[in-house]
Amino acid sequence: MQRLRLVGGNKTNCFFITAEQDCLIIDPGYEKDKIIEYVRKNDLVVQGILLTHGHIDHIGAADCFNVPVYLHPADWDILAKNFSGGFAKYDQPNPYELDHLDLHPICDGEVVPCGNRNVEVIHTPGHSPGGVCFKVGDELYTGDTLFYHTVGKWIYTDGDQQQMRESIIRLLETNHERLAVHPAHGRPTTIGEERAHNRFYLTWSSTDELLADDIHDTL
Repeated sequence: MQRLRLVGGNKTNCFFITAEQDCLIIDPGYEKDKIIEYVRKNDLVVQGILLTHGHIDHIGAADCFNVPVYLHPADWDILAKNFSGGFAKYDQPNPYELDHLDLHPICDGEVVPCGNRNVEVIHTPGHSPGGVCFKVGDELYTGDTLFYHTVGKWIYTDGDQQQMRESIIRLLETNHERLAVHPAHGRPTTIGEERAHNRFYLTWSSTDELLADDIHDTL
C-alpha cells in the first residue's frame, strides 16, 4: 500500500493497492496530475478506481485514468448532485464530465480483484447512504466512516446516525484488533486502538441512545 496526500478543498489521503504492477486507486480526490505522475514513476498499471463514497473531496480526480470506477449505487445520486451544483457551492468548477466515468456498482461482500489480491467491499452507511470500506489482507480503508479516535459526520442531508452506529460497531467487533485502519483524512490507526479509545464506539456499544448531532467536528 502506498499513500498520496492530496490537497484541494481540504487534505485527503489517496491510496494505491498494488499487486506487482497492477494497482487500484482509492479516493482520488484532488491533484490529478500528481496521481498520474505517481503512476508513471512507479510503472503501475491501473485496473480501477475505488470510491468510498460520492462526496466531492473523494471524486475530484476520478477521471484520471480510463478504467472502471467503483461506487456503491446508493451514492450515485450524491455523485450526480455534485455535478449539478455541488462543486459550484464550494466555488469549484466541475473537474470533468460525469458521463465520462465508466461507473460500476459495488455492494456489500463483493470482491474487486487486483492481480493476485482481492479487495472486499464492506457497506458502511452513516456518513452517506452508499459509504463503503475496502478490506485487503491486514488493511482496512475506511473513507469517512472511521478515523483515529472518532468517526465521520452524519449531519449531512444523506447521513444517518443510527446507520453510522451500526457500521462502527460492525467494523470494530467483526475484525481482529491488529487490522490496520487507513482513513481518508488524517493518521492511520488500528481496530484494537479504536475498540479501546474511540468514544463513539464506547458509547454506542453500551447504550441504544443516540448522540447529539453537534458532538464532534470531524469530516
